Formats: sequence, C-alpha cells, structure tokens
Amino acid sequence: MQSYQNPQNTNPGFKKTSDVAKERKHLMRYCQEILNPNDKAVSHVRKEIRSRKELVEKKNKEMQSLQEEINDLNQQIIDLKREKNSLHVPKEKESLYRQLVAKVESQSDDCLISTSRRETLKKELVEMCKNSSKSCNSDATHSSPARSDPELTVLNRLSYKGPGERTYACDLGTFTKKLAGDCGISVNGHANEGIHKWEISYLPIDHEGWLLIGLQVNKSKCTSGSSYLEKETYGINIHNADYSSTCGYKYIGGHQSKHPSKIGAHKGEILTATLDCNTGTFSVEGKEFNTSINIPTGEKYYLHFNPGNASFRIVSHEIIS
Repeated sequence: MQSYQNPQNTNPGFKKTSDVAKERKHLMRYCQEILNPNDKAVSHVRKEIRSRKELVEKKNKEMQSLQEEINDLNQQIIDLKREKNSLHVPKEKESLYRQLVAKVESQSDDCLISTSRRETLKKELVEMCKNSSKSCNSDATHSSPARSDPELTVLNRLSYKGPGERTYACDLGTFTKKLAGDCGISVNGHANEGIHKWEISYLPIDHEGWLLIGLQVNKSKCTSGSSYLEKETYGINIHNADYSSTCGYKYIGGHQSKHPSKIGAHKGEILTATLDCNTGTFSVEGKEFNTSINIPTGEKYYLHFNPGNASFRIVSHEIIS
C-alpha cells in the first residue's frame, strides 16, 4: 500500500507561511525606502523642532525672570523718588549757590581783589550761609510731615466676595489674582475728611486686565463678586493698555457709563488714586490717562477694588490735608 504524501511538501516552489511573511515585510520596507527616501531627514527635522521648542520655553522663563527683576527695579525707583520728595529743601537753600556766584561775579574783572576786600567778601559769604541755615532749620521746624493711615493701606480679607481661595491670595495691601473672575474687596478703614492719595501697582494677568479702583460709600463690605453693580460703588475701571478696547468705563452708584477715551495701564505701572472729601471727587491717574468722577459728599468712603483680571498692590497712602 502506497503511503499518502502532502502535495505541498513535494512542490519545490512551496514556501512556509513564516517565510512569506518575512519576504512581504522585506518588500514593504523596500517600497517604503523607495517612496520615502527622506525619512532620516524628517526625523532630523523633528528633533530640531523639538530642540527649538525647548529653547523657546527656556527663553520664555528667562524673560519672565527678567520682567520680575524689572518690576523690582521700577519699585526701587518709586521708593527712591518718594524718599527724595519727602526731603524738604527750602527755596533759600536752593538759590544760595546762585547768590554766592552773583556776589563773586559782581567784583571787577580787570583787576585783582585787594586783600581787605577779599576778607570782607569772605565774611559776607559766610554770613549768607549762616542766614540760609537758620532759614532751613526754621522751615524744617514748622513743616508738617506727611500723614498716613495704616488702616487705609491694608485689605480687609473679611470684606472679600467672590470665588474661593484657589483663585487669589491676599496679604496686607497685596492682592494676587490667580484665576480671572469678578470679585470685590475693600480696605480696613474709611476716610471722611480731607484729601487722600494712594499709589497702586497694577499687574494684569491676561490681555484684558480688568481692575476697578473706586469707593464703596457707607459700606465696609460688598455684597457680591459683582460689586461694581452695587449702588454704593463709585469707581473707574482700568484695562490692560495693550487690550483692543477703544474706550473705558466708570461706575457711578452701580451704573456703568462709557468713557470717551481708553483707560489703560501697563504691567507694573503705578496708578495714583485721589479722594477729595471736600469737593466730593474721586480720580485715578496713570501715564496715559487721568479721569475723575463725582461722589456723594459728607459720607464714609471705603477704598474698594474689583480685580477681575489683575493683581494689585497698595504701595502708599498719604493724607494731604
């Protein structure tokens, strides 16, 4: 009896399935090399793109660090200017040099000054200096130092209304905004007489940079995060100076009114807010704007902020009169 043999085994052209798969894979790779001869170049370009992205990220961090350093330097300049302005220099002292020069120049140029005349001139100059020093001391004695109320520079955390603590941080006179959103906060104390001036550092966190600087009249705590709509609110809204808005907004008794020109400030800019209790006016001034609003007179005024898209810091407070 003849034994049965598999026909596949007797076919000299037969290949195993694994061999066919290997050959197919080899052919596919060959086709890929023919169709995509630049695979290595593409891979190289991808690596370069990744490298450039990492470099950009590194440079952005360096720029951020430099911006923080610039802000610190600007703050130092502001502090030094404030220190300079606090030093009272009387007009007599300021013009003393000119008086001395004029005294010397009044002498004849075409001949030497005699010994006796020189001694007389020296005595006159010394006497002028003594009189000037007396005048300076007298002015320093009678001049009143600038006054400030610490309660008007510290933010009242209990007055805050808005999203939770993950969206902001508050420390004394500094409010750090982490996430955009309406919120309201006021200072501890109130003003009800005289003229008050605050310096406020403006730090937008996005392109809009919304920061309302104003007052709440006879109200120490706002009712909601949308405090600009409350009838006790009088304020001026600041935008990022690079924002595309063509106008600004004021809030008077909770009602919005459009300002004809842009009210904008740059990152790190120092704004000056002035409250005149005598005339019933409140104003905010920056490098590129100066605008004011009327407020009710004879009331208690709480400095108020609605930092929707910006951080801020109360740099200083001064009672002018």
